Amino acid sequence: MDTLLADGVEQRVFLQFQEGKSHKVYHLEMRREADGLFSVHVEYGRRGNPLQAIVKTEAPVSREEADKVFQSLWNEKPKKDINPTNTRK
Repeated sequence: MDTLLADGVEQRVFLQFQEGKSHKVYHLEMRREADGLFSVHVEYGRRGNPLQAIVKTEAPVSREEADKVFQSLWNEKPKKDINPTNTRK
C-alpha cells in the first residue's frame, strides 16, 4: 500500500528508539517549496513531548543537494538502535 504524503512532501522517514524508559522519535522530511526547490526538515525528541524542529537547509536548494542532505542525515543514525516505523521515497 502506498502512503499519501502531505502536499510538497517528497520523502519522509519516521524513526524511533526505545530502551527501558527511553522512547525517542526522529522525523526526517524533504519538502518541495513553492519555487520548485527543496528543503530538509528534522523533528526529534521524546515520544509524547513537543518535538524540536530544525530546517537543515539554510535556504531552499536543488533536488540533488536536498537528496545529499537527506541521505547524510539518514546515514548518521545508528541503524542497530533505531527502528524505521514508516518510510517512503
